[in-house]
Amino acid sequence: MRQITGREHEPAADPSITATTLNQHYAAVSTDVSYERPSPKDSAADRPLCEHCVSDYEVFKRLHTLRPTATGLDKLPAWFLRLAAPVFCGPIADMINVSLLTSTVPTQWKQAYIRPVPKTPAPKLPADYLPISISPVLTRMTERIVVQRYVYPTLSSPPPSLQFSYPVTEPGVWRWGGVHENPDLPEAFHERRMHEFANLD
Repeated sequence: MRQITGREHEPAADPSITATTLNQHYAAVSTDVSYERPSPKDSAADRPLCEHCVSDYEVFKRLHTLRPTATGLDKLPAWFLRLAAPVFCGPIADMINVSLLTSTVPTQWKQAYIRPVPKTPAPKLPADYLPISISPVLTRMTERIVVQRYVYPTLSSPPPSLQFSYPVTEPGVWRWGGVHENPDLPEAFHERRMHEFANLD
């Protein structure tokens, strides 16, 4: 059947490669032994409290357009967040804003599980496995917001679309604070989506 369908055989894994050896390998290659935590600087400028805050509507748009993707350790699937976007957009926006204003990341958002994918037909070493990190959906959404709002504006030219995970699709992102939110939520947010959510049993 595999010959007919063209599917490849599953790679033969070395029995000496276990979850423990993979964890030790990934921890070793991702840890900088010479890292020193920088001391706080008093010269940092204060962040504005509301000028660059993430609005409820922006979070709603991102939740409402979530595509099917892998679920992280928080067990919140994309389809559930998309369905409950009218209810969750406010609290999630508050969490993102607190995270940005305090320069902290919730512990749950920093947790991910790694799926090892063989890079060779017959892997013999932990290095023969490609680590695919699956973080929570909210982590990836927040990362996209941070990159598009605060990283891309510092670049002198638009990043190559094939090199970066989050291509620039809005022209206003190249101006610091250039993306303005419409204070009037669209009718679809107020009526249609709220009506759909209210009728769910």
